Amino acid sequence: MIKKILISTGGSGGHVIPAITIYNHLKNTHEVLISTDIRGLAYLDKDYKALVINTPKLNNYFLLPFSFLKILFLTIKSFFSFKKK
Repeated sequence: MIKKILISTGGSGGHVIPAITIYNHLKNTHEVLISTDIRGLAYLDKDYKALVINTPKLNNYFLLPFSFLKILFLTIKSFFSFKKK
């Protein structure tokens, strides 16, 4: 049985480039998926299995409860999308 691995990364090159290196190292022996935000797609080719998850910024105190709910929803979404693939 092939193990599934989710690599979660931020959107800057300093986060995405190491995630790509790990992805390339594991892609032959595992089912690998990279999750990133919109900024991280600039560093990924179409060869990579990528899942875009845009998390909200937590700098607005008025919208903070809604931001936490969105983060919870996105976490559940990433779990189920990885289960399907």
